[in-house]
Amino acid sequence: MPNIPTATPVTSFDDFSKNTQDIKRHRVLFYALEEVLYGLFISAIGATLGFAGRITGYPALIFFIMDLAFLFLFYRAIEQKEIHQARSWFWALCGTLGYSLAPLLLLVHIASGPTVILGIVAMTALIVGAVSTAALAYLKTNDMSWTQFLPFISSSLLGLIVLGFLVPFAGNVPAAVLTYSLISAVTFSGILFLDILKCVYFDSICGDDKSSQRLAGLRSAVGIYLDIINIFKDLLTAWFILSNKENRQDIDLSQMFQTLLGLVIPVCFLTYLCFT
Repeated sequence: MPNIPTATPVTSFDDFSKNTQDIKRHRVLFYALEEVLYGLFISAIGATLGFAGRITGYPALIFFIMDLAFLFLFYRAIEQKEIHQARSWFWALCGTLGYSLAPLLLLVHIASGPTVILGIVAMTALIVGAVSTAALAYLKTNDMSWTQFLPFISSSLLGLIVLGFLVPFAGNVPAAVLTYSLISAVTFSGILFLDILKCVYFDSICGDDKSSQRLAGLRSAVGIYLDIINIFKDLLTAWFILSNKENRQDIDLSQMFQTLLGLVIPVCFLTYLCFT
């Protein structure tokens, strides 16, 4: 009598163990997203303070130096495995970047109102969720190697920095800013995709050491946070250009371009430093 193959149970102990291991494998990602949420909350406080003061400009060079200092101190604390110090410097970076977003938020508020800002926040959250889901789905059928994308990402970030300096000299500046913002949003969505892969890569290095997972999660959180800030800033800028064109708002565009340039270049450069 021929052997009749028995059906494999849909749910077995091996399947349960595999699912448990999948959850553990993504623990660094969960820690990173937890730190990002705290960072975004602090950025919201910083932006609220700047928005309440109705600042229309800020000393970009001073803030850029502060951001570089906070980032340097953050990575030094990471290398020394001082997680509490590293988290403090990360929060300081989030606060200054949130405050520096206030002029752009004020311009969008004047042009379109607060509802649009909330809508852009929701749109940014949808993009982040979609990219994260796509990255995790990619890992199911591909390896977690991301180093092959480093040259492309590094050159893209440097290109955005150089292009940011050239935008004010374009013939049609609003169209150039709109194009730049859309390209930047797509670029940073791709970088966010790779940052998610990096989290899973760190999982394979850390093993089951919870302290190492926490440290790797905090280190990964900076890159993910900067990606989200860049995407949010790009969507804000694109909406402002479109709404200003449709409603023909009488807003000082030179002031907006100065604000944009002072925000785009530092954030892109900080992202470049984190990724490389």
